[in-house]
This record gives sequence, C-alpha cells and structure tokens, in this order.
Amino acid sequence: MQLSIIIPMYNAGATIARTLSSLRDQECQDFEALVIDDGSTDNGPSIVSALAKTDPRIRLISQKNAGVCAARNHGLDLASGDFILFLDADDWMLPRGVDLLLKTALRSQTGAAVGKFNMVSSRGDTLSVEGPWSDQIAHNHLLGGIFMTIHGHIVARRFYQPMNGLPALRFDPALKLIEDTDLWIKLAERGVIWQNSHASVCAYLMRSDSRSVDFAAMLHYAITVYQNAYARASAARAAGALAHDIDISPARLDVVLGNAAVGYATRLAISRPGAVVQAQALLNSSPGLKRYEPVRLARLARHAVMFALGDRPDMATTASHVSAPAPWWDALRQWWAILDHSGCIAGGGLPDCLAHFAQMSNLDAQAAA
Repeated sequence: MQLSIIIPMYNAGATIARTLSSLRDQECQDFEALVIDDGSTDNGPSIVSALAKTDPRIRLISQKNAGVCAARNHGLDLASGDFILFLDADDWMLPRGVDLLLKTALRSQTGAAVGKFNMVSSRGDTLSVEGPWSDQIAHNHLLGGIFMTIHGHIVARRFYQPMNGLPALRFDPALKLIEDTDLWIKLAERGVIWQNSHASVCAYLMRSDSRSVDFAAMLHYAITVYQNAYARASAARAAGALAHDIDISPARLDVVLGNAAVGYATRLAISRPGAVVQAQALLNSSPGLKRYEPVRLARLARHAVMFALGDRPDMATTASHVSAPAPWWDALRQWWAILDHSGCIAGGGLPDCLAHFAQMSNLDAQAAA
C-alpha cells in the first residue's frame, strides 16, 4: 500500500465527511484512511461508519479519550502504507494535493515531501497561502523555527520504525501542544529531508475554538520543544554525530525563542479587549532575544490575525468591505507602541512596523499610520 492517512477525530461530526471526501477525490487511490475516534460523543463515528461501508479504504478505530497524541500514535501502530500523512478531522486536502506530495517524495528519494497550505476562515475565505519556501527542509531549517502544517507533508513510514538502534518514533504525549513540531525535528534528526513541491496541497481551517488558542500554553510548550531540541543537538555534536553546518549556537536559540515569545504575545494582545497588558507580561516572562526587526513584527502580526482571529490581515472589516478599522487594529497599534517604548523594535520603530504591515497587506501606508 502506498499511503496511510491517519486522522484523529474528537467530536468532528460537522467536518469529517468533507475531510474524507477530499481524499476520495485524489488521483491516488492506493491508500488507507485510519480514522482514530478519540472517544467522541457526537455523530462523527456514525458518519465515518456509514462512509466505510461504501469505501473499504476507510477504517474507523475507536479508543477511550486519551488525546490527540495517543490517537495519532495508535494510527501509526496500525499503519501499513509506505508513506504516512497526518490529517486533522476539520481540515482537508486540496485537489491533487496528495498526488503532488507522493510524486515529489518519490522523485526526490529523500523520504519526504512538503507543500504550501491555504489558510481558510470559518466562512470559507482563503486568508493566505503559507508554507516553507526553501527547496528542501532539513534539520537546520527546523531548528530555526520554520513552520509546517501537520497535513502539508508526508514522510516514509520507515522513519517512524526502529532504526539504527533507535526505538520507534511517536508523538510525545507529555506535550499537550506543539507536539507536531517536536516530532518533525526528531524525524529530521533521523535524516529526513522534505523536498518542497512549491504548491498548495491542503487547507488549514482557522477556528477560534481550536485547541491552539491558549497562547501562554503554546509558548510554554514551544520553549520546551526548542530547548530540548538544541540540547539533543548539542549532545550529538559532542559525540561527533551532528553535521558541522547546523547552527546550534546560543545566539540562534535566543532568536528562535524570542520570535516565539513575541509571536504568541501578539496573538494574545489582539485576541480580546484589554489583553495587551497580559501580552506584555507573557513576553517579559519568557526567555529569548527581545529585539525585533519591524519586518519580522509585521509578518508575525499578519499570522496573529489569521491564527488568533481567523480574519484577514488588513484594516478593513471583511464583512462590509469598507475602510473602517477592524476590531483588532487599535490593539495591534497599542501593542507595537508598547514594544517601541520598551526599546524592543529595531530600525525605525513603530512607523516602520506600520509601513511593512501596510505593504504586506496591500494597504495605503498613510491609512495604516
């Protein structure tokens, strides 16, 4: 079998049919879809059961509620395909997305492939096309904080199996968030190199009720994942087992942690009225370099609007298509003013942040100021 697709499901009755339909529409038909029901209490399992009766490639596997890591690990234990694709039960693959990943992985012979992803709002609007831009993604890229969505890539199953004296590789159930980044880094430590298809392969649904809205917790786990990854890399270098061109300097780790801190703090600052004070406290209590280029802050702000609010990263309210400021705009300006006053913004400070944000979002720079 060419591909195993592992889909953890918990109370996803509203979306699971679309998720599975996106797989059946691919050119590749040599796959198994393992839906791991993690103790759902809605109609999701009955929907999957009905679909499985007409398509034997779909399997429903039930377990007591144990969390997404346990569900994905259960799927890995059962998988038989040459490649593994993880897919959440509220996301979906784009037409030919699976095909592009498989063809890219087989052609490159690196054991893995990655693509871009469309960020989609709950209204069905495509907010942005995101994803890695390098031709290949390897260990050094991931240590720099590069982001890949969980269903935007595939990896050969052999890398999850015991190899070179190492045990089978699984998601760490101690990580309640950022567990996917942790696993990708560990795969890279085993030699996985993702070849980039340079095409959008999947859709990532932005939901305000997802588990990725506890920004303080996300930052905590991100810090844990990167500190542990750098510690493992340092031990490997001491043993002569780490490539010389991989940068694991303390200065680089400081930048990675600092970017994570200001990124999650920015999401918190614009997520609800009055959250700017909590965001400042979160940033101040976190490790990492607290000096940011305006272009970096503008990029992080665009992602914050999409990830935290599921909204378009422009000033206009998307519903009315007028130039009235979006509700988060004043909070973002206030947040950047605090950073500027604290000496955290390099270059031209707040005006440069506004100018870069306007340019990225196709706004009039005077209106943004």
